[in-house]
Amino acid sequence: AGTEVPEAWRGAFSGEGAMGLWGLDHPQLVVPQFRDAEQWFPGAGSLAAGLVRMAVTASGARERYVRYMTEMVDASRRPYIEAAAAIERLEKDRSSWRSPLPSFAEMVIPNFSRCISQTARNDAYLYCAEAALALERFRLANGRPAAHIAELAPAFTPAAPLDPFNAKPLRYVSDESGYTLYSVGENLVDDGGDDGHGKNLDVVFRVACPSKQE
Repeated sequence: AGTEVPEAWRGAFSGEGAMGLWGLDHPQLVVPQFRDAEQWFPGAGSLAAGLVRMAVTASGARERYVRYMTEMVDASRRPYIEAAAAIERLEKDRSSWRSPLPSFAEMVIPNFSRCISQTARNDAYLYCAEAALALERFRLANGRPAAHIAELAPAFTPAAPLDPFNAKPLRYVSDESGYTLYSVGENLVDDGGDDGHGKNLDVVFRVACPSKQE
């Protein structure tokens, strides 16, 4: 839990925005073909880069990029559901940009939506692991597994562990062989603890129970 940095994506997106602006201002250092153009005749790369900068400025692409990244930073500070919706809207807006150099714009804008969803998945595994530790402490203290995840609070965890995807308590299912903690994942649907074998359904954390001798 101590490794979490809530403002990490704000800093990452801010840095990405700065790098993107640098790329827009120095296209000759981003596009390999501009460097290769020097083989055609001296100054060809610089001329091409200058034309790109003029096109970016004249089309308003630079201003759109700054606005896009500013809103992306704001979205990254929200809970996953709000952030995902905001980023989806931003991605749709970006797809409507009328840029004279769309391929160049794509070079300085990576897939941010995937960054947010992957972070939520990582958080889900972390929260499930934390919940599993609390469940084991509960079992050792009470001689039985917890019937409901809400039993863990406040003695073993300050509050019921929440699913980062929907801000609701993590799912908890126990049986004779152990128990499963899981998050609903990107599709926000409870698939019953099925991770789809890599198809990004639920985020599942399974714990096998110890034998009766232990």
